[in-house]
Amino acid sequence: MPDSDAPVTKFLSGSAWMLGMRWSMRLIGLATTVILARLLDPFDFGIIAMAMIITGLLQIVTWTGVDLALIKDQKSSDDHYNTAWTIQIIQGMLLAALLLFAAPFSEQYFSEPKVVAVIQALALNAVIQGFANIGTVEFRKRLDFATEFRFGFYKKFATFLVTIPAALIIGNYWAIVVSMIFSALLGLGLSYTMHPYRPRFSVAKWHEIWSFSQWLLVSRLGIFLNRKLDALIIGNVMGTQSIGLYHVAHEIGTLFSDEFVMPIRRALFPNMALLREDRQALENTVYILVSSVAVLCMSAGFGISAIADSFTYIVLGEKWMAAADLIQWLAIFGAIAGTSLGLEVILLATDRPRLSALEAWSQVAVVVPLIYWAASSGNLVDVAEVRAGVAALFLVVMSILVSRACGFSLRRILGAVSRPLLPAGLMWWVVDGLQPTTGIAGIPTLFVSIAVGAVVFAVTLLGVWWLVGRPTGAEQMALDRLRSMLRQRRAAPDTPAD
Repeated sequence: MPDSDAPVTKFLSGSAWMLGMRWSMRLIGLATTVILARLLDPFDFGIIAMAMIITGLLQIVTWTGVDLALIKDQKSSDDHYNTAWTIQIIQGMLLAALLLFAAPFSEQYFSEPKVVAVIQALALNAVIQGFANIGTVEFRKRLDFATEFRFGFYKKFATFLVTIPAALIIGNYWAIVVSMIFSALLGLGLSYTMHPYRPRFSVAKWHEIWSFSQWLLVSRLGIFLNRKLDALIIGNVMGTQSIGLYHVAHEIGTLFSDEFVMPIRRALFPNMALLREDRQALENTVYILVSSVAVLCMSAGFGISAIADSFTYIVLGEKWMAAADLIQWLAIFGAIAGTSLGLEVILLATDRPRLSALEAWSQVAVVVPLIYWAASSGNLVDVAEVRAGVAALFLVVMSILVSRACGFSLRRILGAVSRPLLPAGLMWWVVDGLQPTTGIAGIPTLFVSIAVGAVVFAVTLLGVWWLVGRPTGAEQMALDRLRSMLRQRRAAPDTPAD
């Protein structure tokens, strides 16, 4: 008889490695952003934000999801890997061509001539990344998240060591471009150094891979537009300085919630591919997933929102204080949108990418006119408020879709999503009350606020969970782990003194 806890254990282990990798890289990324914010201006970040929106949009348009197609099929052969690598190269070449074509039109849309050369330079990145070794997909497919961790960390840390000196020497947005190209070259080299597979050109399994990828492409494009439409519209309506402020505020506001949910998604997909035939284990994993993502995202998002002013001043500096109100709302948006992304991976892992695409494009249809209306007011905070409101609406929509399509209990899904809301709201109120009524909190006060907020959230969360009947979720999992650690501690023999 199979061990019903084994899938959850694998999921937790994989998530821990992915969390470690993402947090290691994002802490490096945060350090990079903070240092660059001190060395560069919002205008420089605005140029990069414009270029990355165009690059990201075209990247999604040409994206084929070959890695997910290989992970989903546990019986993939060399022909599948070689075909996926060939598609990946074609994708890179096509993306480079589209970037070169789109660069002049970007100048017209953003009314910013400096963005053209940056987009043209990033076309080189697309070609380099296309030739990366497809064999590294095996790290995730075989649940070898430790090697995946090392692969990502080496690349990020080395890039950090290049970015800061480049910013000191160059002194403008070109330093970031140089670091991105270096990162692509390093990633290419590491992919062949860390995995022995040597792909060859082939199109033998083209149809099989594309049949899975086509709806995934539609879904990814919709999700990308949902995440970047506000910046795209701001760049057109409000200019380079405004998009620079909004880009950095979005990065900071959504940093912690994104870095909880993305590694969990990355670890969950291969695990759920193994669980599709075991309904009980799949359902148990889903409820733990939804609850864990909601707890992590809500605590991080509402926490950052509560300390936005002090965090902005201490971390980014006085010249970025205009971004503080944006961070306050975008952190809440990140908490809600991150929870929704946790639900969305369930649709993908259970072969329902069409529903993911439907939800994403429905959200695009709602958010576009609202963002244009908010941006036309000239107030960036209005845009951030709209994002948070629309995200809350579609979190409910996504919960309903997952429940009806996959046969999971809507009551249990909504319960898992909503349980952290009261603790997060109370935490926000308490932490906000600890901030000085005039001026900015110092570092000691900030740390005290974070510690008090964490205690308030944890105690309230456990209280709410107890009151609603102690359902399966992150709370029960955390208590079980704590009891297990205490039993092991008691059972461990005392170490004799020297």
